[in-house]
Amino acid sequence: MLVAFLGIFARKKDLVFKAQKSKLFSIWDLLLYGLVLAIVIVLFAVFVFSPQQALDGLEIVDQTNGQVVLTVDFSNKTYRISPNYAQNVSVEKTGEIYQFTISRQLNGELCTNVVEVSLQNGNQYAKMIEANCPTHDCINLFEDIVANDQAIVCAPHRLKIVSTTTSGEGIII
Repeated sequence: MLVAFLGIFARKKDLVFKAQKSKLFSIWDLLLYGLVLAIVIVLFAVFVFSPQQALDGLEIVDQTNGQVVLTVDFSNKTYRISPNYAQNVSVEKTGEIYQFTISRQLNGELCTNVVEVSLQNGNQYAKMIEANCPTHDCINLFEDIVANDQAIVCAPHRLKIVSTTTSGEGIII
């Protein structure tokens, strides 16, 4: 019994000695980890530190029928209300900041959203500032639109605010 115990102890001691002698990582492991780390650092720098493209335009879309309610052109500092929605949109202007109130009937209920748009150079943005929807996700969850790849959606009112490029193409939501 003692001989068997000493034999097992000797084998374990040999395994521990071999593990201590072996390298934890080979040179190829270290090169692979270094390459992955370099790729992560480059991607982080590209996504975090790349400048955002200024807003070109903005569309407010009625998602019940896909029609554009309102278009804003930031380069020309103009807006255009669709003739189909002229009765549904009111505009208040303070300097270069506009508030567009969009009111329309949806399933027998009056849906109202207020969108604030700034046309000031260097401070162009669009944001939802009021809505009579039950969740207010369009106000609380979505950030202001400040670049060409952003959108705000009011799901209960089926209204979408989407930034557009100079070619008039918006992002797809």
